Amino acid sequence: MITFAYQARDASGRIVSGIQDALNEDNAVTSLMSRGLMVLSLQKKAVA
Repeated sequence: MITFAYQARDASGRIVSGIQDALNEDNAVTSLMSRGLMVLSLQKKAVA
């Protein structure tokens, strides 16, 4: 899994940010969209 940091807009128009684990970028976007979020930015987090 890859960890992504995202910024997205929720259904009420608020900007939200967080972390999403996914197999790839497309999977991360699909997962966030299924939660009603419109992805504004998505960045792969560096492995610690």
